[in-house]
Amino acid sequence: MLNRMVLLAHPDDEMLCLPFLIERGAKEFRQDFFIYLTVNSLSESRVNESRKAVELLDRKVRKSELVNLDFSLRDGFSWQDFKAEDLGSLSRTVQDLNIDTILTFAYEGGHQDHDLANVISKALQKKSGVNVTEFSGYRKHSLSPFFVVCSPVFKVSRLVFSRSKALRLFFSLAMIHKSQFRVWCLLSPPIIGKLLTGSIFTTQTTPSVSTPNGVKFLYELRGKAQRGSVESAILKLL
Repeated sequence: MLNRMVLLAHPDDEMLCLPFLIERGAKEFRQDFFIYLTVNSLSESRVNESRKAVELLDRKVRKSELVNLDFSLRDGFSWQDFKAEDLGSLSRTVQDLNIDTILTFAYEGGHQDHDLANVISKALQKKSGVNVTEFSGYRKHSLSPFFVVCSPVFKVSRLVFSRSKALRLFFSLAMIHKSQFRVWCLLSPPIIGKLLTGSIFTTQTTPSVSTPNGVKFLYELRGKAQRGSVESAILKLL
């Protein structure tokens, strides 16, 4: 049996990838290890919510464990805060936990913290040879600076999962993440639609750090970062 790392940006992000957590093909995974990159910069209530969410998934889906690494990545500023030693810590965790696959966000040019999770996963893939499974989360609306949940382009999912179970888990997790309850009330319609139709919203292309677009994205961020820590940790792996 294999172990999987679920690498997410924030507590409550697991609500966006429920089909991938409960789909029948995921039975090959013995255990899921959840890592939230920005959890240490958030309030104690959100830390407790993340713990309760993973405990729920442990009871309802499969053996799950929360792994809290010593990161200091701020919500919305994770690119600036990410350091070379953070990638080293994640790489050692992949080895120590015998991780076969990382489940993470697709690279969509949307939420910067979500995109960092993808770039980190691609770097770990290059460094350690793990598989990476991606799901869509946010895209940036072309007419506004706001993020829009789920990409508009979708395909019928090849995943086979219980829609009723996914909906029950979604609402159960929404009740756990009380600090974000208003946000999820706004975001829930497209997500519920995704779960009901059995469709996985996805982007058509997903740049990685090994592609020209991925490298260009990192260098564009360099001017916004307070220090070149992102490049020193990731670009050397190209």
